[in-house]
Amino acid sequence: MDINNCQHNHTSCNNLTKDFLPTRLLDLEAFTKTSPRFEDDIKLVRSASNHIKNGKFAPQYMTLSHCWGPPQKRPITTTRANLSARMRRISFAKLPRTFQDAVVLTRKLGQRYLWIDSLCIIQDDENDWAQEASMMTEVYAQSHCTFAALSSADSTGGLRMSDNMVSEWSKNIFIDISVNDRNHGPVDVRFISRLKKWEHDYNGDRAFSRILVREFCGHSSPLRYRAWALQEKELSTRVIHFGSRQLLWECCELKATAQLPWHHVMDPSEEYDLTQERELANSPPQSSLFQRMSAK
Repeated sequence: MDINNCQHNHTSCNNLTKDFLPTRLLDLEAFTKTSPRFEDDIKLVRSASNHIKNGKFAPQYMTLSHCWGPPQKRPITTTRANLSARMRRISFAKLPRTFQDAVVLTRKLGQRYLWIDSLCIIQDDENDWAQEASMMTEVYAQSHCTFAALSSADSTGGLRMSDNMVSEWSKNIFIDISVNDRNHGPVDVRFISRLKKWEHDYNGDRAFSRILVREFCGHSSPLRYRAWALQEKELSTRVIHFGSRQLLWECCELKATAQLPWHHVMDPSEEYDLTQERELANSPPQSSLFQRMSAK
């Protein structure tokens, strides 16, 4: 799922304020050059510091939306007592699985900064909580992209498919063909043996969750049913949902799945209409990927 394509071709997804940053961010490159031995480690930084705002515009940052889980599985946090230590170093090895995945993915996407609520807000400081809560709309709205741990009931679940579904996913059969049309150009078609629609995987279902581990709280998409997580989703410009069965993409203009990265989806029960495919093939080049995505 190409974030850059969305960034460059979706008008509605590019209304971000260039000078907004949350109060604090996690710096994921703090030790990559100075301390190779601890290059995976990160640290908390104040966004107003000179080394962050050293250009004309504020740098991009990613956000994480996740379930905290029950008290015995609460994630690592920042408090008044450990704030100074968090700003010196946070060991990557001590981060829960979901946080580690978010760090790795942020780096792979070429981004340096990440915002996670439990670490970027001082949890036992009422004044800090009030200040940060008042900016929550901007924090998610101005984020480059939000990672949503849709299928994880707590921070140990990770940003990934359920381990139990890896073999299930491998049973899916994909056949991609391209039909050349002299008048309208190529028409790309994908045949899928087991179609999973966006809404079904996002909403989850209790019947499906019976084959998952108990930590999923009886549902395959526990994050979907947290009120504050819904707010984070709606505020975000772009979201990558890590469902139990596949990745789901959502932005201001489009929804897509790992199975179906095209705009037009034809149900096998529908009559095949080549005219629609020709219209898609004749669309502008930049619409070849995400502008052909949707969840039917």
